[in-house]
Amino acid sequence: MAGYAYSFPFLTQGIRKFYSSSSTGDNFYKNPGLQDLNSAQLALAKAILEYQPVTSYSESFRKLANGVFQAEGCVSAWFNGGSLTVSPVVNLGQIYSLESQSFFVRLYHELGKIGKLDVRISSSGKVFIIWHLTNWDLILSVVLRYFSGVYGEKFRAFKRLEDIYKLKFNLNNDENKILLVKLVYSLTSAGKSRKLSQEEKLNSLNLVDLKPKLYIYYPENSESPSFLFLLGFLLGDGSIYIRIRMGKSGSPSFIPNIILYQKADTNSTLIFELLSKYLKSIGVKSLVIAANKTGQTSLRIEGVLAMGLLIPLFREYSSLGYWKSQSINMLLAFYQYHIAGAHTYLKGLNAVLDILYKDPNNRTKTLEEWKEVVKNYFSHVDSKYQSGFQFITPITKSKQHVGWIVSLSDKLVGVNGQKLSKIKNKSFLFSTYGSDSKALEAAIHYRDSVLDSHLKELTS
Repeated sequence: MAGYAYSFPFLTQGIRKFYSSSSTGDNFYKNPGLQDLNSAQLALAKAILEYQPVTSYSESFRKLANGVFQAEGCVSAWFNGGSLTVSPVVNLGQIYSLESQSFFVRLYHELGKIGKLDVRISSSGKVFIIWHLTNWDLILSVVLRYFSGVYGEKFRAFKRLEDIYKLKFNLNNDENKILLVKLVYSLTSAGKSRKLSQEEKLNSLNLVDLKPKLYIYYPENSESPSFLFLLGFLLGDGSIYIRIRMGKSGSPSFIPNIILYQKADTNSTLIFELLSKYLKSIGVKSLVIAANKTGQTSLRIEGVLAMGLLIPLFREYSSLGYWKSQSINMLLAFYQYHIAGAHTYLKGLNAVLDILYKDPNNRTKTLEEWKEVVKNYFSHVDSKYQSGFQFITPITKSKQHVGWIVSLSDKLVGVNGQKLSKIKNKSFLFSTYGSDSKALEAAIHYRDSVLDSHLKELTS
């Protein structure tokens, strides 16, 4: 079959847009040892040859790939010279990394090793991995079915390719020739801008269009989006991060976010409406943000509660995170610590900050500055306790102070789901330890050992 190769001689428009995309910048290019183009080409060739088929999650991967294609894929066609001969093109690209290589090599094999998979370098020195196919039969028989889970303009583009292919064999009248030209020009142009406008193309063929607008109705994809489609879209054109803000109490507060980006137009509005509808069906609130100064619109999922509903799904499909794996793992770790209540004590909150700062992000404060805030906050918390230490309160009997008790917060939960307050609270009587100071010393030591064990349990 045609189309079996690893390289191609030009870059399409669908790939060129990556060069200026803010959502695929330096943060995702995390393999400096592979920035050299030759090294990347060798690594890709080796990965293709050594690929081991994955039997699990195949349908899950297809849904994920549809989301990536929705965000970053290109479906187009062009005329060969001055004729009416039409060639199709379908492509998908991403900044090169070991993670994106893993995704594309799997996609290449799951599609039956059709098309051309290669790495190229941009004028700015960025290395990209690109999958590209121009074979009519393979696009219509394999690719169209594989990417049947896309929506809006991408879904209609595949339908237009089908119509263009049928018209190729029925160009015996001017009406069909005009329709062919209009269908081709209704698709996103591939590579550089088209040399001729639609009107110029028609004039070059001595065709007169009496109906300048193209009236062909294509129904929308009736299949509902899934979490995996959302995850794929996130890989292609989104970001995960956790904002840190000063809370009213003086302690840092955390606001998890997912943002999906698209150029503001009717197509992106449709996609975001479909995703919002899906999210609402599983109880997740989302917000579509109007176009900003750069002409981008976005869909935002924000807050501990809203994002928390997606955590089980992120955990289930964490192996499909690819080049967003670091951010996804950060998110999962944050929620593990948050659900366990680790943020309610000094070492735990510092551990949460350590997790967040391992994921590259632009922040207004350094890690050290936030840890100073945390130190001051818990000094204030300690001062509210008679003992001078968090979670250690006095025991009184007949209005007499007779000891200390380590009374842990109900927010502290072990990995087994048990509240530490139910199993770890412990009394330290003066009569047992000989004095107030020794009882307090023992209570502090016990409290610290419980919290250290709690943190160690989460870390492991």
